[in-house]
Amino acid sequence: MQRKNKIMLSALAVVASASIINAANMTISDGEAPVLTVNGNTLTNQDLYDNLSVTNGFSSALGALDLKVLEEKYADDPRLEGEINRLYDSRATQAENANQSMEDVYRLFGATNREDFIQRGGIRLSALRRLAAFDQAGQSIFTNREINYVYDHMFSGTGEIFRILISPDVSATNAANVEAINSAMQTSLQEAQDIIGRINRGELTFEDAVAQYSADKTNNGSIGTFDINSAREAGISNLVANQVFALGNEQVTPQPILTQFGYEIYMIRYTDEKPTLDEIRGQVNQRLFQIYESNNPFIQAYALDLFRSANNVNFNDTEFARMNANQVIQNRLSFLQFNPNSPNFGF
Repeated sequence: MQRKNKIMLSALAVVASASIINAANMTISDGEAPVLTVNGNTLTNQDLYDNLSVTNGFSSALGALDLKVLEEKYADDPRLEGEINRLYDSRATQAENANQSMEDVYRLFGATNREDFIQRGGIRLSALRRLAAFDQAGQSIFTNREINYVYDHMFSGTGEIFRILISPDVSATNAANVEAINSAMQTSLQEAQDIIGRINRGELTFEDAVAQYSADKTNNGSIGTFDINSAREAGISNLVANQVFALGNEQVTPQPILTQFGYEIYMIRYTDEKPTLDEIRGQVNQRLFQIYESNNPFIQAYALDLFRSANNVNFNDTEFARMNANQVIQNRLSFLQFNPNSPNFGF
């Protein structure tokens, strides 16, 4: 039977499936029964069933093609295990919220254990696709300005951070006196600035300054060893973290930083230098991709289309090739709809 029209709407396919499929023996029945009319063309159950078969076949074929190409490129990528674990943990959280065990989820996919489910449940394919999307977006979508911003502000070396705290001397008797408070704050600021100058001139070591002047001498002024992300996770403010990790080794902040505790002076002693952009470009792309993804849900589909084109992933089947071409157009339009001017999301 020649098809009169094609519709790729799963809802229509579901409507048709009740009449098409006989659950007992899986035979097709009432194939010529009209379902609806679109632009003067009547669609039958058989039309919708044929389209459903092609759509499912296209999705499976695309997955098989991706898996073959991606396994060759990313099987040994050090990021793969982490991405697999992230996706698996997300699926486990969904199961827990639905009062399901992961063993229940395994059975739905015919899997018997975690590793089997990672393959059968599409976790590995999804992880491989995300890695390809991260990297392709870095080549074809992200601007150098965006990449450099993320590298500069979200990655750093690792070092031990030291602090000198200069607290204003405000007694209980003048705590409500605005002039007294302002005077105490000004005195603390001048003291902190003087300490910075003496350290920079080599007249005073940071350790001696902690011992002589800091209101908090715990651990000789050390507040711990961090990179910029773990520092933020530990509760160090962005204001402090950004200034500290912009310093060179054993440099002090050029000006005191005003916090709720008083004026603070920081120094960092690096234990591991910041990797170069080329060394962690994949991680930078991944972080930038996540920022984009929170603003544009179509970036992965669009980036994967670009990846397939760059790696000559094509369909020999005419029908699948047509469907893929339509999907590529739709993905690009959807992505550009969210990014009409390729905005930098605040970078």
